Amino acid sequence: MSLDERVTSSDIAAWAERRVNLSSEAARAYREQGERLRVKLERYVDNRRDFDLVKMLNSGSVAKGTALRTTSDLDVGVYVRRTAAPTATRDLVSWLANQLRDAYGDLIAASQITADDASVRVAFLGTGVDVECVPILYDGAADNYGDLLLRTGKRVRTSISKHLEFFRERKARCPGKFAQWVRLLRFWRNQRAEENRMPLSGFAVELLACHLLDRGLDPGDYPSAMQAFFTYIVRTGLSEPVVFTDNYPARNVIDDGRPIRIVDPVSETNNVTDGASAADLAVLIDVAADGLDDVTIARTATTKEDAVEAWREVFGPEFIL
Repeated sequence: MSLDERVTSSDIAAWAERRVNLSSEAARAYREQGERLRVKLERYVDNRRDFDLVKMLNSGSVAKGTALRTTSDLDVGVYVRRTAAPTATRDLVSWLANQLRDAYGDLIAASQITADDASVRVAFLGTGVDVECVPILYDGAADNYGDLLLRTGKRVRTSISKHLEFFRERKARCPGKFAQWVRLLRFWRNQRAEENRMPLSGFAVELLACHLLDRGLDPGDYPSAMQAFFTYIVRTGLSEPVVFTDNYPARNVIDDGRPIRIVDPVSETNNVTDGASAADLAVLIDVAADGLDDVTIARTATTKEDAVEAWREVFGPEFIL
């Protein structure tokens, strides 16, 4: 097929800019809202040294630059004094909501701060931007390390700043290209999740992309990179653990016996896929095989129309050039 007939990286990038990526204006609005919250909290803490909220850091896909157009809120981590906070997840979240009402009472109505099982949502009626606050138990450790309580009650060692450093280093290797490829993968992942055929979280998919980048994959050729992602899952069956050595030696990782092992790059004890079963792995391999077939068809189609139809199997009906 000639260059004019196939779907190119430029075609996919142009479509992603229209339909996949969170716009720069929206991302700026989210970050500015988070910054206003952070500054307000810092001032409140400065005036009340005994206050039990320590600091607030932007996290999640907006902070990493991998957010999709469908993103509806900004994720932040709220570091709380371990000695003052409840130890049960639901109690901790309810406690955090009350602490935030105290801190922002002159800025936000109490009804705009609501708690669910694992986080507190702060709704800003004027801007329409919501901030999702996740409590992190903190005792003053270096590099913003603290303990995140999951819905299951499990505690996970984490560091927002080290996570952001991890992703920024990889983005810097391929400016613009790596982040765009990750957004494409997250978009594909969400399509499959809507079909109930996706056992991986968006974070796990991002880490697989980082793993392939570390193995030498060029993310700038999006058709080739998508094909390589699917090929890796199908050929390996994820039989070997995905481990990063930015913040700890590989020997520190303990085999937890889970069918899928994608280890958190800032915490060697956290398998981010430890809830996945053998049946989930089978589903993932099946979905990846479908993706591999579709991309292969798209890259070998004899007309651009056929190529576009194959890409729609990957990205859904929104893929329109």
